[in-house]
Amino acid sequence: MSLSFTLASALKDLARRARDPLAIALWLGLPLMVGLLLYLASGSGRSQGPRGVVLLADEDASLVGRLIEGSLTQGSLGSMFQVTRTDATTGRARMAARAFVNGRGIAAGQVLA
Repeated sequence: MSLSFTLASALKDLARRARDPLAIALWLGLPLMVGLLLYLASGSGRSQGPRGVVLLADEDASLVGRLIEGSLTQGSLGSMFQVTRTDATTGRARMAARAFVNGRGIAAGQVLA
């Protein structure tokens, strides 16, 4: 293949694509729109993201309770969850009343007996 053939093929392909400007707009616009929507939905990268509140009622002070608390407070999960130790009665009352901790509602709790 010669350079002139390659250049002629490229120009022919560009001319064919230029006849359909809507396809070019969609080809470029859709990925940009999806990226923009993801950027806006994630809080523009400025927020810390959601933070869940976990009420942990470890009534028998078992190893399982310590493992659950440790796993939710370390590493990347540590930035996602706030573990609050409580007793079963208080925890159930807070969940029933949908009490707020640091301005956020409690979504789930677990009693380890």
